[in-house]
Amino acid sequence: ALMFNFASALTSVIGVVLALMIGSAMDETMLYFIPLTAGGFIYIAGSDLIPELHHNTDVKISILQLLALLGGIAIMFGLATAF
Repeated sequence: ALMFNFASALTSVIGVVLALMIGSAMDETMLYFIPLTAGGFIYIAGSDLIPELHHNTDVKISILQLLALLGGIAIMFGLATAF
């Protein structure tokens, strides 16, 4: 298991090196990869994380979870408009 974890981490390092090497030559194609990556993360959040929020039925915890979700959206919106 440790070797598989190392191998998967190594592929991310290789991906970063390749992106830095050929990143400037592929400015136009990045316009397609960024939404694809964002969609993948939204899918993960929607299919894996959000169903876990339904396990608690306490109203106070649900409101806290909603505020945390809205706070995360506000932070991402702020970062998107700042840059």
